[in-house]
Amino acid sequence: MKKILKIFFIFIFIIFIFASLNYMFSYLEAKRGLSYLEKNYKTINVDNKKIAYYEEGAGETIIFLHDFMSSAKDFEDISKKLSEKYRVISIDLPGFGFSTKSTDLNYSKKSMGKLINKFTKELNIETFYLVGHSMGGEIAINTYFEDTKKIKKLILINSQGYTKTKFIPNWISDSQFFSRIFLKFGFQSYFLQQSIYKNNLHDKSKYEDSTFLKNYTLTFNIPSKTLQKIDLDDDSSLNKDKISEINIPTLILWGNYDKTLNIEYAKKFNEQIKNSTLVYLDTGHNPMIEKSDYISNLILNFLK
Repeated sequence: MKKILKIFFIFIFIIFIFASLNYMFSYLEAKRGLSYLEKNYKTINVDNKKIAYYEEGAGETIIFLHDFMSSAKDFEDISKKLSEKYRVISIDLPGFGFSTKSTDLNYSKKSMGKLINKFTKELNIETFYLVGHSMGGEIAINTYFEDTKKIKKLILINSQGYTKTKFIPNWISDSQFFSRIFLKFGFQSYFLQQSIYKNNLHDKSKYEDSTFLKNYTLTFNIPSKTLQKIDLDDDSSLNKDKISEINIPTLILWGNYDKTLNIEYAKKFNEQIKNSTLVYLDTGHNPMIEKSDYISNLILNFLK
């Protein structure tokens, strides 16, 4: 019995040391990432919540919505290109980037859709083009159904919409304590997030440490209780039976080598949205990172 207890405590001690070192390394890498972050964002209060966003260019408005565990930084390269002809606004969705991370907020995608419409009202934007990537794509769909008259054209990039996306296992989410341990020492760790980031790229040569660190610094600093709330409020696939009701011109961009979302969803979007065009890409889940110039040109041609 004593021998078993000894082995058990040694095992726990090793895990503790490993977790501590992993956390310390993640903390230091996130701190290093601060040097790559340019805080050139603007803020606006929507329902008394701070929303950070980046704005450049002039003309008709294009709004970008990013993926989960990401930020508006994903659209930096595309924004520069499109801002030559359009007013481009990239939003840090609540819970991410430099926006509010309050646990008082409802993080459901339906609620986020309402918030985006309120955001445009605050900025006196009457009509706009909307681009959403993955989670941002599903929020874009919710934004459309909240007000079908404001969005002129819709662009979905490897979009969610048909499946649930809860990311904390139920047996862990039942305990706040273990959920926070899982998130801060596991899910938000440098090595796991880097692995996910690289896995989302088909062309690994497109991986740049500085680009990853920009988002990782922001990701690491998301309070675990905020991530718990995002998971709790998940209402993914809410509109899956209404997709066919989208009646504005829609461009669907999809990486052939997406390991996160099944390529069958691309076909499903295309079949259900009557006025849609589907373009397959030689990329993974993050086409904006791998082929920013090509994506920019596709969007420009679509918006003509």
